[in-house]
Amino acid sequence: MPLASQEMAAIAAWVQASSPGKVLSPMGGWTQRGPYAVLWPVNPAVASYPDLSGLGQRSLPLYAPAVALSAPVLDHRLGWSCETLPAASERLRHMLFHRWDLPRPLAVGITSPSQSIVAALAAEALDVDLTETAVLAVPLYTITSKDRANVQEVCRSTYAVTA
Repeated sequence: MPLASQEMAAIAAWVQASSPGKVLSPMGGWTQRGPYAVLWPVNPAVASYPDLSGLGQRSLPLYAPAVALSAPVLDHRLGWSCETLPAASERLRHMLFHRWDLPRPLAVGITSPSQSIVAALAAEALDVDLTETAVLAVPLYTITSKDRANVQEVCRSTYAVTA
């Protein structure tokens, strides 16, 4: 199994485990909670992404090259609000830098729905083998305007991984 697939499998398992659908509320009873992130496999050379029109507030959608991720993770919870979770930039930073048990993928921001992952990597002067380097692509256009620059900063802080 290529290295990127192994690393993406570990990330996908962690996202799944970190996203319980319901959590016990402090006053008793259960509260619905949005997913930590949602992952989709996509063709990295083509800007053909899932429909995000039903995206929940403060969601963190992430795309991965289909060579590394074989099936979507938590896509059925796309419309769930993530207001009770930390900002998208904080969740992304946590996944990428504060989990000792997770691989360190490269993260890149996609500036528009017409930009492919390959084009986003080229725009940042990154040349990587997508079978050997796990890549998470963040559609920046879905992130709140207040948090967008922070998410882009987190993405750029991963570029040293490829150096």
